[in-house]
Amino acid sequence: MKRISAFTMLEALISLILTGIIIALSYSLYTLVNKQMALFEQENTEIINYNLFNTTLKLDINRSNGFSFEGDQLILNNYLKPDIIYDFDKMAITRTIVGINHDTFKINMLNKTFLSAEMPKPPQLSISFKLLNDTITAHYFLKQPPDTVINKQLFHED
Repeated sequence: MKRISAFTMLEALISLILTGIIIALSYSLYTLVNKQMALFEQENTEIINYNLFNTTLKLDINRSNGFSFEGDQLILNNYLKPDIIYDFDKMAITRTIVGINHDTFKINMLNKTFLSAEMPKPPQLSISFKLLNDTITAHYFLKQPPDTVINKQLFHED
């Protein structure tokens, strides 16, 4: 009788068990890495939205010649360019250049306050955000350009 070399039933069963364990561990590791990447992407998106909003608002404030605050809107006036309006909502802040375009920043805003001008200090806009499960308060000083201040004081322009 010729002997055929093959795996025994016990060897096949052990290899199937080991393969099952390796597949289960691989799936668990894949699921864990996938959840971590989704969390990283969400955090990264929050930070990018905040940085984009912060930079845009600072540039708009520095370029504006005047401003007003009406309800939930900050209106930045320009001499030769259209006005820029910021609408503040709890889940998003909308920036509108009148007649041109709209931008939306998806940021969780907790509250905002507008402090009027006292002589030594310029008017101030304070906004509190919820970013990465933390609260950040940003202060924006709404400075008027020197030519506007001089015109108001010397020529009583409004």
